Amino acid sequence: MNKEKLIIREMKEGEEREIVKTGRRAFPAFEALFVESPRMAMAAVYEDKIIGGIIYKFISSGGKRIAYISEAFVDPDYHGSGVGTKLYKETFCYIWDQGCDGMTALVKDDNVASWKLFMENGFKRVGAFEVIRQAGISGALLQYLKTPVPFAVGMDFYMVMKETSVKEKDTGVCQLFSFLASNFLLLLPVWLQLFRKSPQSLPVFMSAYFTVLSLFVLTRYAGTWFSRRSWKFRFNNGGSFLTVLLGLFGNTFPMNGNWYPDKYENTPDFRRDMAIPEIIKWAVFSLAALLAFTGIPYLRSVSQIICYYLIFIIIPLYPFEALGAGRIYRFSRLLWLFTAVLTVLELTLVFHFAG
Repeated sequence: MNKEKLIIREMKEGEEREIVKTGRRAFPAFEALFVESPRMAMAAVYEDKIIGGIIYKFISSGGKRIAYISEAFVDPDYHGSGVGTKLYKETFCYIWDQGCDGMTALVKDDNVASWKLFMENGFKRVGAFEVIRQAGISGALLQYLKTPVPFAVGMDFYMVMKETSVKEKDTGVCQLFSFLASNFLLLLPVWLQLFRKSPQSLPVFMSAYFTVLSLFVLTRYAGTWFSRRSWKFRFNNGGSFLTVLLGLFGNTFPMNGNWYPDKYENTPDFRRDMAIPEIIKWAVFSLAALLAFTGIPYLRSVSQIICYYLIFIIIPLYPFEALGAGRIYRFSRLLWLFTAVLTVLELTLVFHFAG
């Protein structure tokens, strides 16, 4: 590819369909359905063909104009050719020239190809309080309402500001506390419903839920012992509305938190190391689901929550892939199929015989 012939420019009128077509080629089948026709976009053009694009929109509040990067993609035929590097750099320069005060984006937790390009252009991975500090309460609320973050399970929020320094999200103990506290507080609808129906069972179910959340973290941590890599825990921003929404129907659903390596590699050994924590979590959860056959209320509550989680942690598609199945699927599709089939059989057994 002759990089001198690569042009990065603003999308022209009538190119919306071509931008969407290119974007859908760049994403997996199900995820591609979420690429919408853009009102504003930059296009990477090579020999009169659009081979990449960045779709964005402006969100204004409190005197600040912030550009949200909704989609960024390169045609798979041109991956590794440097198109992404030039597309990101020139797009962000163009957006800054439009007089905005900052930019934000959502990126999947393990999509290193994407978040590396954002970080190379000054973006930092941020938490909710930093978004409020930079954009104000109204601005942060608009970022929540006008982006997919309420449903984006396993996604992290990225931000860069023109005039102020952005504080990067911590890792470790603080993130672990945020994961436990946020999941617990977002289920207030569940706790209120349970209190109205059966006050005496509330402490039992709440303790069971905390047990499951702890297993969610600890089983994954145990899996990191099988590699020599350095791992840190991080709580993902996305998916809070799903937790609340399903809570209104009396169900529990976790926002995601996981252990992440300091360095990513595109090797079979790395994909294995990433999959092992999820396999251990799945195995422990599968065994714990059998607690439904006991007569102890606390253990049956643990099983009830875990059975519900098992449904989601075997789905390797956006937005649920970050709960575990995505890493297993990328390592071995056969192994993922094995876990999925066993899970379906076990849940059928539990629901049929244990109620």
